[in-house]
Amino acid sequence: MPTLQTWCDDTLNGVSSDSFVPAFPVVFLYLVHYPKLVASGHEELGFSTQNEFFLMMPVLRLFAPFVPLELGWAFPFIGVDNGTSAISGQMVVGLAKTLGEIDINEAGDGSYAANVSMLALTTFSPDTQQMVQPLLAIAANDPDPSATAIAGGFPGSVLHIAEIKQELSSEAIDLTDLPLTPASALASGCFALRQIRDCGAPAEAALADIVRMHWRSENERDFRFWGDVAVDVFDNATFPITDALGLIGGVPLPIGGLRYSPIASWGVTADLCLSARVLD
Repeated sequence: MPTLQTWCDDTLNGVSSDSFVPAFPVVFLYLVHYPKLVASGHEELGFSTQNEFFLMMPVLRLFAPFVPLELGWAFPFIGVDNGTSAISGQMVVGLAKTLGEIDINEAGDGSYAANVSMLALTTFSPDTQQMVQPLLAIAANDPDPSATAIAGGFPGSVLHIAEIKQELSSEAIDLTDLPLTPASALASGCFALRQIRDCGAPAEAALADIVRMHWRSENERDFRFWGDVAVDVFDNATFPITDALGLIGGVPLPIGGLRYSPIASWGVTADLCLSARVLD
């Protein structure tokens, strides 16, 4: 929790009158394939497609110390293989999207594999060249065909998975039942820092504001659960995932990197709608 709080302090706090704290000591990793992306109201212009990865964490937006206003999500790391999405994601909604290569393969037997490589610096030094570097490798076997759908919309529904709740304190579980805004869509808010340039001190950026996104999912279907999953993380200077998020339990790999066994692993197909505005 202290590590996640440091990330909130460095990235979200001090920009608006609200403050942000991590809700639970849990981080979620998603690999997503978007077969069709359109701008609502401008469908006649065409569509794009992309793969995306992101690590997200549940955060509480506070309007006074210890007074929660909203339970939502923040995205410490996110990347795509679509250049337009990377640029618009940064400039419009403040997501720190990077550009790279993402391969996702779900086989006919239910097994799943994905590899993520992003433009990154292996170390910070005058002699280091930015190149596409391996970042994540995911392998999932042992699908559970008897698993049932999770109640509620994505991404709020992930807080109600039994394996996740086992890792939470009773106080944390109670947070998921609070009548927070919006009460009708638990944990549908997502928060990001928008600025016109990267800056180590967000409050000093030429433009700095917090953007609140509303994430709505519909027609959720094709739930898949896996029992044997390995997540390999290859940290570098641009993406210090392990240290920045306080991940524990990683086993060193002979090829470098750390292998993690997630608490729970699942897949879902859904129709998603995302809207955004600057936080009041």
